[in-house]
Amino acid sequence: MTNKELVLEFYDKVFNGHDLSDLGRYMREGYRQHSPEVADGREGFRAFAEGFFRLDPHLTIMSVA
Repeated sequence: MTNKELVLEFYDKVFNGHDLSDLGRYMREGYRQHSPEVADGREGFRAFAEGFFRLDPHLTIMSVA
């Protein structure tokens, strides 16, 4: 699988499917978040995404493949 394919799979599964069950496949525990509003690490991303999905349960992101 190429990096591009992996990123597209991540976007589709996480942002379109709201599936956070396999974040370890896409990011390491030491993941460093670039946004100051989101904590570092997988659990920081998970907490942000869960809150974001609660605010907009129908959120989807179009692929730019």
